[in-house]
Amino acid sequence: MAQGDYLIQNQSFPSFRSDLNSTLEAINTSNSGTSRPSSAVAGTVWLDTTNATNPILKFFDGTNDISLAQLDYTANTVNWFDSTVIISPLTADLDVGGNAIISSSNGNITFTPDGTGKVIIDGLSFPTADGTSGQNLITDGSGNLSFSNVIPADNTVSLAKLTATGTKDATTFLRGDNTFAEAGGGKILQVLGATDSTFRSTTSTSFVTASNTLSVAITPSSTSSKIFILLTVNLGQNSGNNRPRITIFRDSTNLGNTDGMAFLNSTLGDFHVPASISFLDSPSSTSSLTYQLYIKCSTDTGILNAPYPISATLTSSITVMEIAG
Repeated sequence: MAQGDYLIQNQSFPSFRSDLNSTLEAINTSNSGTSRPSSAVAGTVWLDTTNATNPILKFFDGTNDISLAQLDYTANTVNWFDSTVIISPLTADLDVGGNAIISSSNGNITFTPDGTGKVIIDGLSFPTADGTSGQNLITDGSGNLSFSNVIPADNTVSLAKLTATGTKDATTFLRGDNTFAEAGGGKILQVLGATDSTFRSTTSTSFVTASNTLSVAITPSSTSSKIFILLTVNLGQNSGNNRPRITIFRDSTNLGNTDGMAFLNSTLGDFHVPASISFLDSPSSTSSLTYQLYIKCSTDTGILNAPYPISATLTSSITVMEIAG
């Protein structure tokens, strides 16, 4: 590395050759040195080697040195001091060859088109101005993005923004399908119930009421209504493995199967347990319907409402609800 005065004097050949080699060496080493060459003029580029492993490339403007970049011999990289790089209009696409466009020191990456130009990334055209607080970036489906209010500022949607026609009131509401309708599905329309606290027993091997009063008559208001039945009963047997079974009938129809909906399975005699049944029925009817508990046994006596043989009163209940369809 060397610097020279870039002056070739009128001299003998050996001296001329030495002077020429010094000048060529200065050129070849980018005027390297720990200070600006004494021969520098406006436009001279020289390499400041004060830091031997991280020299700085400088440009002399005739008065001061302008630092252009710092070379890193260890990492084999160049760090330019001026972060603003102006590229003249390209005549072809800019191909980064699979590399990333990144910033250093948490710096921003700014894209600013000229005039009415827009930033287009992968076919999506971004707006040229910011939206207002709370707005969202939406697409028109054709690659154009814009800011818009997805949720109104007052968190409400006026009827003027909907196509449904009608008037809301205490029983009429706007459904999700944009139509007005009366409140329906899931609404409890009526509730009826009955209890029985009398000792009941049967030896029948087919389903019978055994004279129980767990019976409710209900008339649905619509064929789309469903009937929800809740039954709680004290079920017992007088001998082991009798397996008394219970079920719910709608009029003459067994809503369970041939073995019913619940049964007591125990090897113990004189044994009773609380049993419960919940069932959702779809009768598709507006006629009066009667729901009642039925019981049957396998071999001996089945008991309702009391532990056998004590005739104590244990209350059982049935509740029937009409649910709007």
